Amino acid sequence: MKTTDRFIDGNTAVAYSVAQTMNAIHQHARIIGIVSGYPITPNTEVLKVLNQAIEEERLTAVFRNATSEHAGFGILKGAALLGVPAFTASSSQGIALGVEELMDIAFKRLPIVLFCASRAVGGLNILNDLSDMTRLLVKSGWVVLVANTGQEAYDLMPIAFGLANTAQLPVVVCLDGFRETHRSRNVGLEENQKFLKFFQDVGWVRHTNLADKEHPTVTGQLFTDNMYEELTYAHHRAIQSVGTRHYMDGIGETDLFRHIAERFCLAFGRQESYDVVSEFEITDAKLIIVSVGSFDWTVRSAVRELRDAGIPAGALSVRLVVPFPYDLIKDLLRGRKAVVVIDRSFDPDTGYFLEKVRHALYDTPEHERPAIEGTTMALGGRYVRPELLTELLRTTWQNLENDRPLSLPDYADVRR
Repeated sequence: MKTTDRFIDGNTAVAYSVAQTMNAIHQHARIIGIVSGYPITPNTEVLKVLNQAIEEERLTAVFRNATSEHAGFGILKGAALLGVPAFTASSSQGIALGVEELMDIAFKRLPIVLFCASRAVGGLNILNDLSDMTRLLVKSGWVVLVANTGQEAYDLMPIAFGLANTAQLPVVVCLDGFRETHRSRNVGLEENQKFLKFFQDVGWVRHTNLADKEHPTVTGQLFTDNMYEELTYAHHRAIQSVGTRHYMDGIGETDLFRHIAERFCLAFGRQESYDVVSEFEITDAKLIIVSVGSFDWTVRSAVRELRDAGIPAGALSVRLVVPFPYDLIKDLLRGRKAVVVIDRSFDPDTGYFLEKVRHALYDTPEHERPAIEGTTMALGGRYVRPELLTELLRTTWQNLENDRPLSLPDYADVRR
């Protein structure tokens, strides 16, 4: 079974993967999926390509037009309550409009999959940063995955559907808007048989079906103070274990993602499995740069320059954002000299990922705890030259070597 390289953009890669995934689920479980949504830049092409595939009978699914993102999420919620595979795509203000439904979908534990082309929120900017992820999605109760390229987004879609169904939780896959959704590069498209093999392996269970008269189900009822906190705690535990304690004894924390990703690699013949983080040159690194999303490629360019200059730098890119892999981050960063965290979203206080990394390392013994500092950059689509980042990190290393504070600016690329 061959892989075919196609020169396509990230949005098209996502749409192709969703179509192949839904066809495989239909072939395996005899369930027709549903796609709904409302167009918003920069991911309109995803819904357009899927709609066209349905019209041309290349995708066995139903497309339902929505009057807004809020309505689109509502349509999918109703379908998911019938046990139907459900997908949509949105960004920024569209996700903000649908937050009410996002919260309800999460609390009802409905395995809906969302693709988010990440971009700025508010301030009238449609270009890329991670604001919709960190300000709208990470606190919504959804599992959050991040792809760095169109190829990763293509691969993560079947993983997201398998993870959502196994964990009985909604999953969102984020890809940098414009920077990757509109960038064309070679993407390896897999044969349909591999998608079918994957779902034959991980399975597809119709957890909820309100139309099943033999097993009546009630949903949407009011929970008062004698039960609501217990249900909320159960949801919290499900997120932290990605649902595995209900279905796979002995697999906990982020291991369900790894389990599904390993099954994907076996079905698709991949040599390396997707892990919850992506590592680059960290074996002997004393200075580690942590980032999220496609900015990892800029970081890697800077790391190469630093290593050529004799500075032992390395990079980590976080792929599983919710639940955050605290233990793994702690194990990878302890014993280093310094950690620099790069945030790409507005936060009225400290950067979102800087706080996450600090939390991961807070109880590390003092002799193993690295100096931790962070900076915010590349907001609203601003291009950051690798030379700027390299010089910033070189100065950071020099400060460290001379026992001076790291002294990173809050916003490293602001014009002053």
